[in-house]
Amino acid sequence: MREFNFLKKYFFISLLFVSILYSEEKKEVLRFLVMGDPQFGLKIPGDFESGFIWSSPLWEKMPEICKKLNVKYFFICGDIFALETAGKSKTGKDVCDESYKTFYNEWEKYLKRFEGVCKIFWIVGGHEFAYCKEKGETYWNNSSRDYFLKKYPDNIRYFIIDGQNIFILFDKTHDWDYLSPGGFKSNDSLIWLEKTLEKYKDFKYKWFFGHVPPRNVTEWWPNREILEENKNIKLAKLLEKYKITSAFFGHEHDEYFLGDKGGFPMFVTGMRYPLLVEVSNDEINYSWVTDITNLKTFLNAFNLPVIDFWKIAVMKNNEKISIDTEKIENDLFKDLDFKFIKVDKSGFVNLEKFFDLKIGDKLVAISEFKSVYYKFCHLMIKSSLPFSIWVNGKLLEKNKEQDDKYHFYSSYSIKLNEDKNLIILFLEVKGEKNSFAVFKDFSVNVLNKFSKELKN
Repeated sequence: MREFNFLKKYFFISLLFVSILYSEEKKEVLRFLVMGDPQFGLKIPGDFESGFIWSSPLWEKMPEICKKLNVKYFFICGDIFALETAGKSKTGKDVCDESYKTFYNEWEKYLKRFEGVCKIFWIVGGHEFAYCKEKGETYWNNSSRDYFLKKYPDNIRYFIIDGQNIFILFDKTHDWDYLSPGGFKSNDSLIWLEKTLEKYKDFKYKWFFGHVPPRNVTEWWPNREILEENKNIKLAKLLEKYKITSAFFGHEHDEYFLGDKGGFPMFVTGMRYPLLVEVSNDEINYSWVTDITNLKTFLNAFNLPVIDFWKIAVMKNNEKISIDTEKIENDLFKDLDFKFIKVDKSGFVNLEKFFDLKIGDKLVAISEFKSVYYKFCHLMIKSSLPFSIWVNGKLLEKNKEQDDKYHFYSSYSIKLNEDKNLIILFLEVKGEKNSFAVFKDFSVNVLNKFSKELKN
């Protein structure tokens, strides 16, 4: 009897072990890679005997990398080749012959290298349709465009379905209706996008791929204080309305997290470090592949360098100070009583920990920072309080919402100095959550090149 009980117990333990193993085997992981801008062109402009060169050597290795990482899809966010390099002039412009066919043929050869490895999907970005001034075209080479439309009719704003995933590839060149029959003034692309999102709105995962990204939060989500006339606004609202999962872009030849102002993470992808996305059950992981040789080192896409110290002063509800200006200087706050606060690695300042705050209180936070790559440094703020942010005296944004989102500001709009940069925040207490963090130098290229400086 004792032996029977032992065997019975052993049987149930074995059954449990097998069921666990089976459930692990049934756990499916969808993996895909995203990059931007292969932008291959002639080594010597106008000389087809010189051969082609890619925007980075990594592109030649991508079939092997896709195989080793066991990805199902590889997405490329535009600027496949640089047609302007076919130009006969030193500037590489004015391409008016049929040389574009050679570039498309070279691209076809490259695509064949992925057969049996993974499925590759791509969009154009604009460099495929280079200058052709001799025919009166001010920018675009319509002959190359017409050839593309005829040769790749299925690569013009299209989508891929995989279970509960929809992958939307949006033909966003510098003018997103350039590939439409109606041309620049049509609205075909946004009409198509809205219909597609509406039809598949109940899908669990909705992934978006475009070319030109927003360079600042204020380009896509303007408020009353800063309103930039940019047609990206309507695109952003569509993506926000239908609660897409993530958006990926190219164009910048760099790699970084763009924030989540619309409620979904956005990424700029480049040609040096692929972005690996892994989807398993309800979990999504985003990581940059930084160890191209061994494929063993991955950087969490949300692991961002921080500004790690602040001087913060509180102005009680009855204290008055006017900062309704686009220019602001440190001297404006010289009479305030500041507290020096050192920040941990997370970068977040929990204001309740240092101050006894009441609704209506206002705070001024000041810091100085050095940018290790100041000419291409981006900034980002995440705040649970309404805020205004100035850098080197210039207003970047006034945000009256308690959205607790990552707000991104590109190096294109921030003029930074190498040694010393002044950042000033004006914060207002409106609720129970009162924390903020500011991030800098978070380009993956910067992180890899200057990791020692960033750690100091």
